[in-house]
Amino acid sequence: MTYRQFYLIIIAFVSLLLIGAGVLVVRFVSSQWTQISTLESELSAMEKEKEKVEAALIAERAPPDIKIEPMWGFPIARSDYRLTDAFGLRPSRLVGLSLETGGAAIDFHNGLDIARPEYLRVEGLWRAQVVPVADGVVVDHWPPEGTPLPWPKVGFYQGHESYGGYVEILHVNGWKTRYGHLSWTNVHIGDRVRAGDVWPTVLGRTGNTGKSDGEHLHFEILDSDGNRLNPLLYIENPMDDKETDNDDD
Repeated sequence: MTYRQFYLIIIAFVSLLLIGAGVLVVRFVSSQWTQISTLESELSAMEKEKEKVEAALIAERAPPDIKIEPMWGFPIARSDYRLTDAFGLRPSRLVGLSLETGGAAIDFHNGLDIARPEYLRVEGLWRAQVVPVADGVVVDHWPPEGTPLPWPKVGFYQGHESYGGYVEILHVNGWKTRYGHLSWTNVHIGDRVRAGDVWPTVLGRTGNTGKSDGEHLHFEILDSDGNRLNPLLYIENPMDDKETDNDDD
């Protein structure tokens, strides 16, 4: 064996050792990164729960002059709209067919859908401002899918699975209101929001995010026990004589 061959063997052996060490380092770094990501997700969830609790405490300490009684206001800050799906049973667009109901599947709609008017059929032209129906505090907030994460994080929010862009408000009587399928949101957990005809807080704008098949606002009212209530019994509808269609989810 010549010296040249010996050196080549040594170089090859050292190279193999370095490659093996590199693989071990990559595996170690990858496992640590996975653990860090998991911890960050758990910490984020804990922070979200903490924010909800803090927001609830803020609401409990709210001044007594905040209005809490129906009739509450209307969640859309403009007059051109349609009431599409009302509260209660309706034909389902997601379940499919059901022999038990004679072929048409039904589900229970937990809120009120408010959509763009007939003459604005092009998606995105309406984008009505969404406002709270009563004063309160934001206790849950999901930016719509595609919204960039705050710096220095990299990526995008995914939105709520069902509601997409979503805001939930706690009012001082213990009731909550929910605003779903928003295309853009303007509040954060813990924010105080104001209702009324003069400079109400803008929660966001209507959209088609989450489980939705057309631009609209999905609006819910929940009592202090979490029971969903018929919104039309508690909010002022500026156009009470409008008929209810069935076009949106």
